[in-house]
Amino acid sequence: LYQAEHQAKIEGCELSNQYKEQILIEKSSAAGKVKIHCKKCNEIFLTNDYRSQYCKKCKRIIRRKERYTKSQTTPKFEI
Repeated sequence: LYQAEHQAKIEGCELSNQYKEQILIEKSSAAGKVKIHCKKCNEIFLTNDYRSQYCKKCKRIIRRKERYTKSQTTPKFEI
C-alpha cells in the first residue's frame, strides 16, 4: 500500500479508498503464505507452511478415501 501511495504521489494523483481496500485485501490474503504444488493434481496453492502436500480439493478426497478404508478394515465387535 505504501509503494502504491508513493507512486501515486510522484505521479501527482491520489488513490481512491476502494483501490486502497483492494490492495490491502490482495496483499493480506497472500501475506506469509507459501506457494506449493499439489502432489496429486499439480495445482499451485497457497499455504502457511511447507508441510502441506495437497490442495483443499485433493485433501478432501484423500481423507474421504482413508476414512472409508479405515471403516472397512476395522473389526466390528458384537456381544
